Amino acid sequence: DLVATSNVPIHVVCGEQDAYPRLNYSRELSESAKDGHLHVFEGSGHYLPIVKAQQLNALLRDVIRTQLGV
Repeated sequence: DLVATSNVPIHVVCGEQDAYPRLNYSRELSESAKDGHLHVFEGSGHYLPIVKAQQLNALLRDVIRTQLGV
């Protein structure tokens, strides 16, 4: 499995009410990574870039800043 053998941080983002993939799958995927991180958006479904654009962008900024050390 590519995720399990990856040597980079893996960030899995999903909506709490996402029908596919379900939250359990997203959790398992993040837990299978050596450096996995699960980010769940409460009250959201599958269309995070549309319905939670500001929150998703903030998360992505934080992840990028952390990885770059800035």
